[in-house]
Amino acid sequence: MIRSVVSQLNEGDQFVVVDAGSEDGTPDVLHRYRSQITHIETAALKQAPAIRWGFEHFDSELCCYLNTDDLLLPGTIARIKQTFDAQPDVGAVYSHRAFIDDQSQVQRVWNLPPHSNTLMGRWDYIPQETCFWRRKCMDDAGGIDANLDFAMDYDFFCRLMRQTRMLRLNTYLAAFRDHQASKTANLVTTTGAAEVAQVRARYGFSTSGGWRVVGRALRHIVQVRSGLAWGRSLQESLQAKVNDSVR
Repeated sequence: MIRSVVSQLNEGDQFVVVDAGSEDGTPDVLHRYRSQITHIETAALKQAPAIRWGFEHFDSELCCYLNTDDLLLPGTIARIKQTFDAQPDVGAVYSHRAFIDDQSQVQRVWNLPPHSNTLMGRWDYIPQETCFWRRKCMDDAGGIDANLDFAMDYDFFCRLMRQTRMLRLNTYLAAFRDHQASKTANLVTTTGAAEVAQVRARYGFSTSGGWRVVGRALRHIVQVRSGLAWGRSLQESLQAKVNDSVR
Protein backbone atom coordinates (compact mmCIF):
# COMPACT_ATOMS: atom_id res chain seq x y z
CA MET A 1 0.00 0.00 0.00
CA ILE A 2 2.64 2.55 1.08
CA ARG A 3 4.72 2.43 -2.09
CA SER A 4 1.61 2.81 -4.26
CA VAL A 5 0.94 6.12 -2.48
CA VAL A 6 4.38 7.67 -1.97
CA SER A 7 5.33 7.03 -5.59
CA GLN A 8 2.59 9.50 -6.63
CA LEU A 9 3.00 12.25 -4.06
CA ASN A 10 3.99 15.79 -5.02
CA GLU A 11 5.13 18.75 -2.94
CA GLY A 12 2.36 19.84 -0.61
CA ASP A 13 0.60 16.46 -0.54
CA GLN A 14 0.01 14.96 2.90
CA PHE A 15 0.28 11.25 3.68
CA VAL A 16 -0.60 10.19 7.22
CA VAL A 17 -0.22 6.61 8.48
CA VAL A 18 -2.01 5.45 11.62
CA ASP A 19 -0.61 2.12 12.82
CA ALA A 20 -2.27 0.25 15.67
CA GLY A 21 0.96 -1.39 16.86
CA SER A 22 1.49 -3.83 13.98
CA GLU A 23 3.80 -6.79 14.57
CA ASP A 24 3.95 -8.00 10.96
CA GLY A 25 6.93 -6.00 9.72
CA THR A 26 4.97 -2.78 9.18
CA PRO A 27 7.33 -0.71 11.39
CA ASP A 28 10.28 -1.66 9.16
CA VAL A 29 8.34 -0.67 6.04
CA LEU A 30 7.32 2.63 7.62
CA HIS A 31 10.95 3.33 8.56
CA ARG A 32 12.02 2.72 4.96
CA TYR A 33 9.58 5.34 3.66
CA ARG A 34 9.73 7.70 6.66
CA SER A 35 11.03 10.68 4.70
CA GLN A 36 8.03 10.50 2.34
CA ILE A 37 5.35 10.20 5.03
CA THR A 38 3.96 13.38 6.60
CA HIS A 39 3.19 11.79 9.95
CA ILE A 40 3.17 8.31 11.51
CA GLU A 41 0.88 7.81 14.47
CA THR A 42 1.18 4.62 16.51
CA ALA A 43 -1.91 4.20 18.66
CA ALA A 44 -4.14 1.36 19.81
CA LEU A 45 -7.13 2.52 17.78
CA LYS A 46 -9.73 0.55 15.87
CA GLN A 47 -10.16 1.25 12.17
CA ALA A 48 -12.85 3.96 12.23
CA PRO A 49 -11.33 5.97 15.12
CA ALA A 50 -7.92 5.75 13.41
CA ILE A 51 -9.33 7.11 10.15
CA ARG A 52 -11.14 9.92 11.94
CA TRP A 53 -7.96 10.79 13.90
CA GLY A 54 -6.03 11.24 10.66
CA PHE A 55 -8.58 13.61 9.17
CA GLU A 56 -8.94 15.61 12.39
CA HIS A 57 -5.20 16.30 12.62
CA PHE A 58 -4.42 17.16 8.98
CA ASP A 59 -6.15 19.39 6.47
CA SER A 60 -5.59 18.45 2.81
CA GLU A 61 -8.07 20.04 0.42
CA LEU A 62 -8.70 16.68 -1.27
CA CYS A 63 -9.02 13.55 0.88
CA CYS A 64 -9.16 9.78 0.79
CA TYR A 65 -8.13 6.85 2.96
CA LEU A 66 -6.57 3.55 2.01
CA ASN A 67 -6.55 0.39 4.10
CA THR A 68 -3.37 -1.62 4.55
CA ASP A 69 -4.22 -4.38 2.06
CA ASP A 70 -5.27 -2.11 -0.81
CA LEU A 71 -3.34 -0.24 -3.52
CA LEU A 72 -3.61 2.95 -5.54
CA LEU A 73 -2.99 2.34 -9.22
CA PRO A 74 -0.38 4.48 -11.04
CA GLY A 75 -1.53 7.95 -12.08
CA THR A 76 -4.52 7.99 -9.74
CA ILE A 77 -3.62 11.05 -7.68
CA ALA A 78 -2.86 13.14 -10.78
CA ARG A 79 -6.14 11.99 -12.38
CA ILE A 80 -8.09 12.93 -9.26
CA LYS A 81 -6.60 16.42 -9.07
CA GLN A 82 -7.36 17.02 -12.74
CA THR A 83 -10.96 15.83 -12.29
CA PHE A 84 -11.68 18.12 -9.34
CA ASP A 85 -10.04 21.08 -11.08
CA ALA A 86 -12.12 20.53 -14.20
CA GLN A 87 -15.44 19.94 -12.38
CA PRO A 88 -15.83 22.35 -9.45
CA ASP A 89 -19.44 21.22 -8.89
CA VAL A 90 -18.30 17.67 -8.08
CA GLY A 91 -17.53 17.00 -4.42
CA ALA A 92 -16.61 13.32 -4.54
CA VAL A 93 -15.53 10.79 -7.16
CA TYR A 94 -14.98 7.05 -7.33
CA SER A 95 -14.29 4.42 -9.97
CA HIS A 96 -14.93 0.81 -10.90
CA ARG A 97 -13.31 -1.77 -8.59
CA ALA A 98 -10.45 -4.15 -9.38
CA PHE A 99 -10.04 -7.18 -7.09
CA ILE A 100 -6.61 -8.66 -6.33
CA ASP A 101 -5.73 -11.74 -4.27
CA ASP A 102 -3.13 -12.13 -1.52
CA GLN A 103 -0.44 -12.51 -4.21
CA SER A 104 -1.46 -9.23 -5.91
CA GLN A 105 -2.95 -11.05 -8.90
CA VAL A 106 -5.96 -9.38 -10.53
CA GLN A 107 -8.95 -11.72 -10.25
CA ARG A 108 -12.05 -9.82 -11.40
CA VAL A 109 -13.69 -6.40 -11.55
CA TRP A 110 -16.84 -4.54 -10.69
CA ASN A 111 -17.85 -2.39 -13.64
CA LEU A 112 -20.36 -0.02 -12.08
CA PRO A 113 -23.18 2.01 -13.65
CA PRO A 114 -23.13 5.82 -13.43
CA HIS A 115 -23.66 7.15 -9.94
CA SER A 116 -27.18 7.27 -8.50
CA ASN A 117 -27.91 8.49 -4.98
CA THR A 118 -31.05 6.36 -4.94
CA LEU A 119 -29.18 3.15 -5.77
CA MET A 120 -25.88 3.74 -3.97
CA GLY A 121 -27.69 4.87 -0.85
CA ARG A 122 -29.54 1.57 -0.63
CA TRP A 123 -26.80 -0.78 -1.85
CA ASP A 124 -23.20 -0.40 -0.79
CA TYR A 125 -21.44 -0.56 -4.17
CA ILE A 126 -19.13 2.46 -3.88
CA PRO A 127 -15.57 1.04 -3.71
CA GLN A 128 -14.07 2.82 -0.70
CA GLU A 129 -10.46 2.48 -1.88
CA THR A 130 -11.28 4.38 -5.09
CA CYS A 131 -13.21 7.25 -3.49
CA PHE A 132 -11.81 10.80 -3.14
CA TRP A 133 -13.62 13.89 -1.88
CA ARG A 134 -13.23 17.57 -1.09
CA ARG A 135 -12.38 18.36 2.53
CA LYS A 136 -15.19 20.90 2.83
CA CYS A 137 -17.75 18.31 1.76
CA MET A 138 -16.43 15.85 4.35
CA ASP A 139 -16.63 18.47 7.09
CA ASP A 140 -20.17 19.42 6.06
CA ALA A 141 -21.17 15.74 6.12
CA GLY A 142 -19.70 15.19 9.58
CA GLY A 143 -16.78 12.93 8.75
CA ILE A 144 -16.28 9.29 9.69
CA ASP A 145 -18.48 7.81 12.43
CA ALA A 146 -15.93 6.37 14.88
CA ASN A 147 -18.60 4.19 16.52
CA LEU A 148 -18.90 1.88 13.51
CA ASP A 149 -16.62 -1.11 13.01
CA PHE A 150 -17.47 -2.20 9.45
CA ALA A 151 -19.82 0.12 7.57
CA MET A 152 -18.07 3.41 8.34
CA ASP A 153 -17.42 4.06 4.65
CA TYR A 154 -21.00 3.25 3.59
CA ASP A 155 -22.37 5.48 6.34
CA PHE A 156 -20.03 8.33 5.36
CA PHE A 157 -20.90 8.04 1.66
CA CYS A 158 -24.62 8.15 2.46
CA ARG A 159 -24.08 11.48 4.20
CA LEU A 160 -21.61 12.72 1.60
CA MET A 161 -23.94 12.18 -1.33
CA ARG A 162 -26.55 14.31 0.45
CA GLN A 163 -24.06 17.18 0.70
CA THR A 164 -22.57 17.19 -2.78
CA ARG A 165 -22.57 15.75 -6.27
CA MET A 166 -20.82 12.37 -6.56
CA LEU A 167 -19.38 11.09 -9.85
CA ARG A 168 -18.38 7.59 -10.92
CA LEU A 169 -15.34 7.77 -13.20
CA ASN A 170 -15.09 5.29 -16.06
CA THR A 171 -11.72 3.91 -15.00
CA TYR A 172 -9.94 1.92 -12.27
CA LEU A 173 -8.23 4.02 -9.60
CA ALA A 174 -7.24 1.40 -7.04
CA ALA A 175 -7.17 -2.32 -6.26
CA PHE A 176 -9.08 -4.02 -3.45
CA ARG A 177 -7.39 -7.05 -1.90
CA ASP A 178 -9.93 -9.85 -1.52
CA HIS A 179 -8.73 -12.77 0.61
CA GLN A 180 -10.08 -15.07 3.32
CA ALA A 181 -8.20 -13.40 6.18
CA SER A 182 -9.53 -9.92 5.40
CA LYS A 183 -11.85 -8.01 7.69
CA THR A 184 -14.43 -7.83 4.91
CA ALA A 185 -14.48 -11.60 4.42
CA ASN A 186 -14.70 -12.35 8.14
CA LEU A 187 -17.31 -9.79 9.21
CA VAL A 188 -19.53 -9.29 6.16
CA THR A 189 -22.30 -11.66 7.35
CA THR A 190 -22.17 -10.69 11.04
CA THR A 191 -21.06 -7.23 12.15
CA GLY A 192 -21.15 -6.08 8.53
CA ALA A 193 -24.73 -7.10 7.87
CA ALA A 194 -25.92 -5.58 11.14
CA GLU A 195 -24.18 -2.25 10.53
CA VAL A 196 -25.35 -2.02 6.92
CA ALA A 197 -28.92 -2.50 8.14
CA GLN A 198 -28.30 0.13 10.82
CA VAL A 199 -27.07 2.63 8.22
CA ARG A 200 -30.04 2.00 5.94
CA ALA A 201 -32.42 2.57 8.82
CA ARG A 202 -30.55 5.71 9.89
CA TYR A 203 -31.11 7.38 6.51
CA GLY A 204 -34.50 5.86 5.68
CA PHE A 205 -33.28 3.64 2.83
CA SER A 206 -35.77 0.79 2.40
CA THR A 207 -34.70 -2.32 0.48
CA SER A 208 -37.95 -4.26 0.97
CA GLY A 209 -40.95 -4.73 -1.29
CA GLY A 210 -40.40 -3.28 -4.75
CA TRP A 211 -36.93 -2.12 -3.76
CA ARG A 212 -35.90 -5.79 -3.42
CA VAL A 213 -36.61 -6.21 -7.14
CA VAL A 214 -34.56 -3.09 -7.90
CA GLY A 215 -31.70 -4.49 -5.82
CA ARG A 216 -31.70 -7.75 -7.76
CA ALA A 217 -31.75 -5.80 -11.02
CA LEU A 218 -28.78 -3.69 -9.88
CA ARG A 219 -26.77 -6.78 -8.97
CA HIS A 220 -27.57 -8.25 -12.39
CA ILE A 221 -26.54 -5.03 -14.16
CA VAL A 222 -23.21 -4.97 -12.30
CA GLN A 223 -22.62 -8.65 -13.15
CA VAL A 224 -23.40 -8.13 -16.83
CA ARG A 225 -21.33 -4.95 -17.12
CA SER A 226 -18.42 -6.63 -15.32
CA GLY A 227 -18.61 -9.71 -17.54
CA LEU A 228 -18.63 -7.59 -20.70
CA ALA A 229 -15.68 -5.49 -19.49
CA TRP A 230 -13.61 -8.43 -18.22
CA GLY A 231 -11.21 -10.07 -20.63
CA ARG A 232 -7.53 -10.69 -21.25
CA SER A 233 -6.84 -7.12 -22.35
CA LEU A 234 -8.31 -5.54 -19.21
CA GLN A 235 -6.76 -8.17 -16.94
CA GLU A 236 -3.30 -7.66 -18.43
CA SER A 237 -3.62 -3.87 -18.29
CA LEU A 238 -4.70 -3.89 -14.65
CA GLN A 239 -2.08 -6.49 -13.73
CA ALA A 240 0.67 -4.32 -15.23
CA LYS A 241 -0.54 -1.38 -13.12
CA VAL A 242 -0.71 -3.48 -9.96
CA ASN A 243 2.78 -4.83 -10.61
CA ASP A 244 4.07 -1.28 -10.97
CA SER A 245 2.41 -0.32 -7.67
CA VAL A 246 3.98 -3.17 -5.68
CA ARG A 247 7.34 -3.39 -7.46
